[in-house]
Amino acid sequence: MHQNPTDRLVAGVLLGGLVTAVIVAALIWLGIPQHASVLVRVALPVGIAAAVLFPAPLLKRTVLRH
Repeated sequence: MHQNPTDRLVAGVLLGGLVTAVIVAALIWLGIPQHASVLVRVALPVGIAAAVLFPAPLLKRTVLRH
């Protein structure tokens, strides 16, 4: 299955946005401390989303390649 690189880029961006939105919603539902600064309230979901999304492509190019 050969996909256009642009399609893969757009799909990755949309998936990243969706994952980040879900994490933000979950953290709000769980109750991010209200006294936390804006930087912490933004950096925490972005950091979690990066930890979820970045390892998969790296593993597929290194350890899990055929």
